[in-house]
Amino acid sequence: MDKNGGRMLTRRSMVGACGASVLALSSNPSWAQLDNSQEEMPDDLFGRLFLAESDTSWATEPNKGTLSRQICPSQDILSSLNAVIKDWAELRTIPDTDLWPSLNQSADYAHLTAFESRLGRPFSLTPTVMQRLANRNGFALGNKRRVLFGLRGATLTEGDSIRPSKEIRMRAVLPNLRDFRCVIGVWDRGDENSEASISAFTASTVPHVTYVAANLRCGAASNCLTTGKYRYQVGLHGLTDNFKGLRQCGVFVMKGTSFYGPNETETTPSDVLVLRTFNDLKYSPKAEEELWHRVSANAVKDNIHSAVFDYENIEGCVGPKKYGIQFSSAGCQVVKGTYRRMPCRAYAPMTNEAIGPFADLRASAGLSNPSIIAVDPSTVDFTMATAAECQTPAAYRQDFDYILLTGLEASAEASGVLEGDYVRFGSQGDYAFALQRSLISEQTEWIGQPGADRIARADGKFGANSVSALLYSQKRYGMETGIQAVL
Repeated sequence: MDKNGGRMLTRRSMVGACGASVLALSSNPSWAQLDNSQEEMPDDLFGRLFLAESDTSWATEPNKGTLSRQICPSQDILSSLNAVIKDWAELRTIPDTDLWPSLNQSADYAHLTAFESRLGRPFSLTPTVMQRLANRNGFALGNKRRVLFGLRGATLTEGDSIRPSKEIRMRAVLPNLRDFRCVIGVWDRGDENSEASISAFTASTVPHVTYVAANLRCGAASNCLTTGKYRYQVGLHGLTDNFKGLRQCGVFVMKGTSFYGPNETETTPSDVLVLRTFNDLKYSPKAEEELWHRVSANAVKDNIHSAVFDYENIEGCVGPKKYGIQFSSAGCQVVKGTYRRMPCRAYAPMTNEAIGPFADLRASAGLSNPSIIAVDPSTVDFTMATAAECQTPAAYRQDFDYILLTGLEASAEASGVLEGDYVRFGSQGDYAFALQRSLISEQTEWIGQPGADRIARADGKFGANSVSALLYSQKRYGMETGIQAVL
């Protein structure tokens, strides 16, 4: 055991977790007393946009025993979100330190505290760095040429869209749930006829603060996706019948892992783990009411799509950027850009034509814009595309791996100072197998406890069951992160 009473996983033995000081939480945060004198934003546009994006998987798939909590009806979510949006002027003045935990309090960063001095420093992301990160985390990529990646807490040093390049300069920063402080891109691994390259775009891999604030008023409207490797398919975002005009065609739809459990198949999305917050505007598993939620990828729908809100004026339409809202996400991975609207009005549907950096992301992934679907502007109940109509048959349901890590991890890797290996969601191989064996030997101590999942057998594939077991083991020693270092 280490000095904190936790275990540490080494290449020779199983051990592990991390200790951290208790997070001091304010029971009466400043944003709770909001000034309603601010200019009111149009509910018909913003309320419906936010409600359409809200994560309601808490209602459809409540957590398996860890914490019983009732989500409020959708109309209450709408009222709550509207209240938050109207007071956006105050929400956007909240200090960054209240919008993301310190490194040792964050599940994404607790294993990276030694590299805190690298925050703000520029570094070069290259295909070689991406390959080393994939190897270090046991991310099996097979023969896939193009791999999507996300770096939580990173900004490009120049521009919002870079494609393709042998190296891309960026900085490691901390997210703040309010600004574009992430990068999403395409790692082209090359082949016998082309060199490997990187394309990168301004993005967010965390939910917007407006959704997180709605959590505290309402129950659950957002989540933060854990780092790891996921499987996505080209498809349609926004299937709700009441919001057909908000659908985005040809996005990347979450399907879970690249490997499947006993009751899962390629067409049945696997479970994932997301973090939820109920008592502050941060995502720290050290806080009392932060909650890991195991949920089907098909229910939580943390898709990769356009940010929607970052364009102030498109063909005469005044967008939410006028109010300083940069992106729309309740947990989705979003890239700066949007879809053209037709016609310009509050309930105008989106066409199939992506524009901005998100369009460049799709092009870098080898996708082309589908044909624009004509929409009758005189009807209120707009009929938008079905999933099949959103993309050409060759591209529809095309599989992509998505590697989600942090900018700080990439910076440390690029600088040659990152050591060891890691096991996390989506890892495969010997280290994942060894950790599973260790957890199996422990799990008799917690089976039957709320939220405790059982690993049936060690297979070297670290999915939702394995991560859930790791989280429960880590929680007994300090702070659960879902990431295990192999030193």
